[in-house]
Amino acid sequence: MSSIDYGTYAKDFSNWYNNEDFYELRTVSDLCKIFDLCKFSTNQFIQAFTIISKKFSSTEVATISQHVYLQSFVSKESAFEALDFISKITNNESINGILNYLKSNTVKNGKNKKYLLQCDISPDSFDKIYNILSNACEEGDYETIKFAFKNGYSKVSTNEDGEYEYFDSTLLFAAHQRNDFELVKQLSIFSDICTRNSLEAVKCKYSHLDVGVTPDKMYCKSPLHYAALNVNVEVVKYICSIKKININLQDMLGSTPLHYGALNRNVDVIKFLCSLKGINKSVVDYQKKTPLHYAVLINNVEVVKYLCSLPEIDINAEDNDGFTALHYAVENDNVEIIDILSKKK
Repeated sequence: MSSIDYGTYAKDFSNWYNNEDFYELRTVSDLCKIFDLCKFSTNQFIQAFTIISKKFSSTEVATISQHVYLQSFVSKESAFEALDFISKITNNESINGILNYLKSNTVKNGKNKKYLLQCDISPDSFDKIYNILSNACEEGDYETIKFAFKNGYSKVSTNEDGEYEYFDSTLLFAAHQRNDFELVKQLSIFSDICTRNSLEAVKCKYSHLDVGVTPDKMYCKSPLHYAALNVNVEVVKYICSIKKININLQDMLGSTPLHYGALNRNVDVIKFLCSLKGINKSVVDYQKKTPLHYAVLINNVEVVKYLCSLPEIDINAEDNDGFTALHYAVENDNVEIIDILSKKK
């Protein structure tokens, strides 16, 4: 019997790390030896172990994960995302506790709160609050965004009468208009448990608490819009199993769950959404932005790669400003995405 050339597999890592068939043929020992020779990005790690966690026991997953080397993180957010994912796939509460501690004690985390506290929740402070929260997103200061939700700053309105009832007066609308899609993502994440809680919690909400699946009144978002931002693809699958879920529903921005899936770093989420019968892969929002525009605007490389592999995706689609996805990739100076899009033209 010929021996396995682990080095060759390691060199070819980018071609199989998200291939379910590859893992079907491997043992725990095989994967450990191959992974000893690989370097993972955060996205590759999440995609690979989403598959591995379905095929191996939690003990085996923990064993395999010990042989993973994660490359330098592109941001603090990506490091937290990796830790959060590890805690979930290994059912390790101690890691989750450490993660929560790090989030609450990171030097930058929450540093923008003091600027919020200097603002009134009034139309005159709208732009100031917007800029503080946008800056917090850029710095990975999610504690400040959470604080804004808990203390009403996220409800600041441009309406002179102070009423928070017109969508075009909201922070979410402003972020969308200004192409600040990282802020769009974070404002949505803190709006509903489907974006961040476990599958068990989401199941409890919809099966035991008699909560409906009708879109919310303010944003016209369904549970699937929010679930599409959850790193756990099983949450998305569960929400899709609920009757009367409209997989192509557009919210007040014209965005569908597929648009929000394009903002999710776990490419398995958008892969699942694209596999649904009747999903509109060519959909555009009210600014004529496609899911590909969204992925490019937050430098979501793996999702860009996947979307570009689909024949239904028009990479030359222009939004209301006449910008294609490539225009935004150039603006962001993301060489990897520029290369991906240029090869498809």
